[in-house]
Amino acid sequence: LVGSEMCIRDRSLGADSYMGDQTVEKAFDGDPTTFWSSGPKGSPHYINIDLGEAYGITGFTYTPQVSSSEGMIEKGVVKMSTDGKTWKIVEDFQFGNLINDPTTRTHMFQSKINARYISIESKEIAGNGKTAAIAELDFLLD
Repeated sequence: LVGSEMCIRDRSLGADSYMGDQTVEKAFDGDPTTFWSSGPKGSPHYINIDLGEAYGITGFTYTPQVSSSEGMIEKGVVKMSTDGKTWKIVEDFQFGNLINDPTTRTHMFQSKINARYISIESKEIAGNGKTAAIAELDFLLD
């Protein structure tokens, strides 16, 4: 990995929904066996993260949940904000073959961004799924 990896703990988070005990905090708990899962209603699904302060971010890692093939985010968009209210699209991302190879994936941004708030939004779920899931999400710092 380029730069250092930021593991998020105890940050203000938000999401479009969650299912059962698969709450948003589980996407950042350092345990890849637990995960956030959105509810099946509505689309797109998203998770918003407050990093606590602005950082220079060069990319992120996404670890899909592996208890089933549900919710693997195949295509999505990253957004950023300086105030947590007004969002700007950073860029799209795509991870292939998640169902057959559910390993951690890395997406490097075309150029470094400086942001306090980051949003990951699903555009397509592997296997035409209706929920989104994240076992672990970490950001790569400059």
